Amino acid sequence: RGYKVLTASTADEARRIERDAEGPIDLLLTDVGLAGVSGIDLANELARRRPDMQVLFVSGHAEDIAHGPKNRDLLLKPYRPDELAARVRTLLDAAAQVPDERRLLGA
Repeated sequence: RGYKVLTASTADEARRIERDAEGPIDLLLTDVGLAGVSGIDLANELARRRPDMQVLFVSGHAEDIAHGPKNRDLLLKPYRPDELAARVRTLLDAAAQVPDERRLLGA
């Protein structure tokens, strides 16, 4: 679909990639449940350093809808590739509609 994708196999690798990445990371796609760490905690940690980054969680557990991340998007497994692509596009398009405060301040 034309996206540049950075992949990580573990939460530690995701942290390293985020730390070393130059430029923006527009979206984080992570499972709610990761080995040894919560995907929610990982997303919150990375989002503190990259507040403009969108987050899309995936989960194979329906109960994650009720107890899952607030104000974050959740896609239940199994999903089709076109469902994932549509959700990613929706999140990126919505983020692009948020006014840039620097422009509003004339900076």
